[in-house]
Amino acid sequence: MQSGRCSPTLLLANPCGTKDEYKAETRQTNNTLICQYFKQKSWQKRFVPDSPPPDSKSQMLMRLAFFISGYHHRVDASMTSPEPHPMKIPLASALDLLHTATYGTLATHSVQLPGYPFATALPFAPDEQHCPLFLISALAEHTHNLHADPRASLLLVEPGQPDILAGARLTLVGDVQPFAPTEAQLARYLRYQPDAEQYLALGDFTFFRLQPKRLRLIAGFGRMGWIEADEMRRALALAPDEEAVELAALPSLPPAARWLGLDVYGADLEQDGLRLRLSFAIPADSADARHRAVADALAAR
Repeated sequence: MQSGRCSPTLLLANPCGTKDEYKAETRQTNNTLICQYFKQKSWQKRFVPDSPPPDSKSQMLMRLAFFISGYHHRVDASMTSPEPHPMKIPLASALDLLHTATYGTLATHSVQLPGYPFATALPFAPDEQHCPLFLISALAEHTHNLHADPRASLLLVEPGQPDILAGARLTLVGDVQPFAPTEAQLARYLRYQPDAEQYLALGDFTFFRLQPKRLRLIAGFGRMGWIEADEMRRALALAPDEEAVELAALPSLPPAARWLGLDVYGADLEQDGLRLRLSFAIPADSADARHRAVADALAAR
């Protein structure tokens, strides 16, 4: 190695630069990371509630140092390990995004071009177990793909976020298979997607359900991790018929708003055409607890 040059390991971002060039680039990167760090703190409070704020200036600086060093560690380790220190992501953070997104991008295995993914935008609604339900036409390309191979992934992004890389993103990887909803499940789906009623009348639309194997949540810069399907399956569920009864007993909303759904972890409503999520501070495993949690969430808005 020539004198004055950096080692290949240190020069992942600048493989032909000198040490001085590397230091200058590192300073520039660190400055960008500092801006990103403070830009993301208010957003992370929403989607990563288990991260308490620093109680002193020194603690804040220490966190910032770990944040920056963690970034460079990930760059340095990316050649051998995609995630050397998996981050624990709470399931509730994924559920919040799953219940606020009105549509997603479904990627299937193309029949026309074997080996290539085929992505399409689809409306969906979460069922009582938080699994996405789709109503799709028998003529659609992705329907043919799913009949040939049910393996697929669904990408959701935080609604209304102008900078897609600054917002939350959730990828669900699993199997998408035909699904026959009960009357209560159908009523729930139509609350979330009322326009679907006209497609049901056409006769060639059927329901499909995504059963996740794993979920990948990116909750802002430096906050990411996998959620295993077992954790999602262990989540408490509220039967759709019980949900309908409890929804009718919830407080009345303004004329421009309506209730969509209720579960153990939160309540969904639509206001002025936007889907909103009222997340509960703790899981509410009884009807009384859910009623109180909804009242508390409404009061806090």
